[in-house]
Amino acid sequence: MSGKHATYATVKHVPSKKPKRKEKTKEQLIYTEVKTVTSQSNQTKITRTESPEEKGSSVPFPWFFTVVILGIFCFLLLLTTGILGFMVFQGRLLEPPLDNGTQENSTSKNMTLKEKPLNTGKECKSKWSCCGQKCYYFSDELTNFEESKKICKEMNSMLLKIKDHEELNFIQSGLSYFYWIGLSRKGTRNQWTWEDNSKPSLKFDWKESNKGNCASITATKMSPADCSRSMHFICEKKIACLAT
Repeated sequence: MSGKHATYATVKHVPSKKPKRKEKTKEQLIYTEVKTVTSQSNQTKITRTESPEEKGSSVPFPWFFTVVILGIFCFLLLLTTGILGFMVFQGRLLEPPLDNGTQENSTSKNMTLKEKPLNTGKECKSKWSCCGQKCYYFSDELTNFEESKKICKEMNSMLLKIKDHEELNFIQSGLSYFYWIGLSRKGTRNQWTWEDNSKPSLKFDWKESNKGNCASITATKMSPADCSRSMHFICEKKIACLAT
């Protein structure tokens, strides 16, 4: 130690700053990771909450409404059918029963259809209608009793002569106006006779017998009338006369 000098130095320990920086870096990483995880969880929650809406939007609502509309339409159709059926049934119940006169008219019409083949192929001319062995002419023109007799004679016929109730019902079933028939009398004190001077077999309850000396017929009755009145008229002739 004699010739050597000893040098002393004081050494202070200065902590290094690098570890602190490393710690901060770790904190920043941890924060970043937490933030990232949190954001991902939020996205997951959002995705989970949105998924029912997306699923709900895929439900086939148009098919549901179509089924409901078809069900209502079928119900209304069945209801309408039931109401119409009930109305038809009620209408049949409310129909009045046919009286004897109507039944007789229907019977006479049916008999007319059955008797037409008996005409042996001889057809009546225009405006003539046949039943049994007779054909009838229902005029469109209006004239008095005497003129109607002349027109019938010009057609080789005569004013209508009604023999029985069956023929009466047949004639009345097709009438809409007043018609002259071949029944008349010469005065209020004389008897009623047909054009061939035969007496009527039908009984007439004519309370207003002084009203006229010529007979008319409608769809509901026969009655006396003034011979000078203008009416339609009915002529008749046998089928054998139609051969010409």
